[in-house]
Amino acid sequence: MTVATIFIDSSAANADLLYTTKFLVGDPVLYIEIEGKKHLFLNALEVDRGKSDAKVDEVICTLDYKPLLDTKKDAYLQIADIFLKERNITDLLVSDTFSALYYKEFKDLGYNIEIKRAPLYTARIFKTEEEKNKIKAVMKAVDNSFAVAVQILKDSVIDGDYIRYKGELLTSEFLKRTINIELFKNDCICEEIIIASGNQAIDPHNRGNGLLLANTPIIFDIFPQSMVTKYFGDETRTVIKGKATEEQKKLYNTVLKGQQIGLEMLKPGINGMEVHNAINNYFISEGFVTGNIEGRMQGFFHGTGHGLGLEIHEFPRVSSAADEIMKEGYVVTVEPGLYYKDLGGVRIEDTVIITKDGIENLTFTDKFFEIE
Repeated sequence: MTVATIFIDSSAANADLLYTTKFLVGDPVLYIEIEGKKHLFLNALEVDRGKSDAKVDEVICTLDYKPLLDTKKDAYLQIADIFLKERNITDLLVSDTFSALYYKEFKDLGYNIEIKRAPLYTARIFKTEEEKNKIKAVMKAVDNSFAVAVQILKDSVIDGDYIRYKGELLTSEFLKRTINIELFKNDCICEEIIIASGNQAIDPHNRGNGLLLANTPIIFDIFPQSMVTKYFGDETRTVIKGKATEEQKKLYNTVLKGQQIGLEMLKPGINGMEVHNAINNYFISEGFVTGNIEGRMQGFFHGTGHGLGLEIHEFPRVSSAADEIMKEGYVVTVEPGLYYKDLGGVRIEDTVIITKDGIENLTFTDKFFEIE
């Protein structure tokens, strides 16, 4: 039985399709792979660029099929049906991201369809040296952009509960724009930077808005994508403009030590769940418990990390719910955090690659807390 792998999607939106074709296109295309041979169907607008850039065996212009098509029906569905029937193929393999409408239409045409959870190409979980270097380039861009933000904080003054820079009160929005300008200089962009202080920072995915608070932790979570290679980077640092209290210092140092525990444990063969639980147990030993406290979740209530590459969140996960063994070539984040109402939030995140004996840290930015 011959099975055809099929995509009808844009590679800009589908990491599996980009991985297998190495061809970036914003509009949906048809891709069919049969016994390792890759066929990419492109319209007249893209076909010449595809023939030059796509890493496939055959690029076919959809205009070649125009005389055979019913203009009232979907062209890609008809082209795929013709192409597959010419090869007597009735069995298809698709990702769980495959369009439900196309799934139904292919079923109606008599095809047997197997759905597999993405990534369909599991090889992309294991990063090559080239991919590692692409991620490192993004991480260097993050380091550059964070340095600019830190310099602004150094050049600022504390004005009551707030921070003033060049006569204006400093906002989350201003620093996000500043960081993205710097990222853009390195061909990267981060649409949803997190810069949150005060009680905004105790919601880990609160993007932050408005005036930044002095003398309270400010979480910077920067996770840009390269506009050239499409690979992601991910880094979090927590700083405070002003003087930290002893309680805040303990919160920060506990997260820092917890992260170090994770970094030292990660290696091939270790279970990500074991890493997460070790960090959480350390937090508990230091008096930082997790649970519903005063009507809201507080403590360490997210996973320790996740894979990344052509997507910001990929396999594997490092968490209490993920029974997943680390392997050489995996790229994962290590980002424990603690969050308490009125004390603030602290998260510290590095991106690392699992090596033969442990990890290589792909993150460049130093870790420090107070900025006076």
